[in-house]
Amino acid sequence: MPPPTLWHYTTKHGLLDIIGKKSLWATKIHYLNDSSEFSYALRLAGKILEERIAREQSNRERLEAFRSSIPNVETINVCVASFSEPSDDLSQWRAYCGAAGGHSIGFASAYLRATACENHFFLTKCRYIEVDQCQLINELIDRCLSEPEGVDVPARVWYFPARLARLAPVLKDSSFAGEQEWRLISQPKMFSEMCFREGKSMLVPYAKFELTGDINTYIASVTVGPTPNLALSVASTEGFLLSKGLKDAKRKVLQSNIPYRSW
Repeated sequence: MPPPTLWHYTTKHGLLDIIGKKSLWATKIHYLNDSSEFSYALRLAGKILEERIAREQSNRERLEAFRSSIPNVETINVCVASFSEPSDDLSQWRAYCGAAGGHSIGFASAYLRATACENHFFLTKCRYIEVDQCQLINELIDRCLSEPEGVDVPARVWYFPARLARLAPVLKDSSFAGEQEWRLISQPKMFSEMCFREGKSMLVPYAKFELTGDINTYIASVTVGPTPNLALSVASTEGFLLSKGLKDAKRKVLQSNIPYRSW
């Protein structure tokens, strides 16, 4: 179970879009800041499959088919939106808000869990310990092995990678454990279901997670990140949230206590 509030770090532009357009943008995992995230999980899955192929003669053919299908994961569109347990974390401000400053938006985790299914997503905590990661991959392999042999070959080719594509965003290198990250992870999507935004050097595919209902049901509070004009930034953030219907915005807008200067 997640803590009551999960925090999404974003730029000022991100805050305006998320609150103004009532949606989160879940980025296709291949286009996240750390492009190695996806390959980490695929490498681990390949290693586990090799070990099981060597010792499970009865399942060898199907396990080899699973291993051969891993490259297909690269063609599957799975999108993620990231959250952290800490509301005021230096590494997060640096990674997601940049020198211009930003905000961490506190979302009610109960709302995210309740509406995830409607948006064809699920909410889960990232796993950083390799023993836990291996257990999840082995459980996935076992579920795939339990499928009847009568399933047609094309379906079997995609059964394993389609599920691995949704598990991969959960598994992160232990060096990222301090982020205490949770993720909304989408079902595989067609490009026709996705949107595109301008990135630094390319178009970035993403899927929308719609924030339905009253703003007070999903926004718990907002923290204003380090900025040279913190008092003015807090005041304008309060005004913006009041204009969008957030009650008691003065109490719900917090300010960062991190002594960080990016200017």
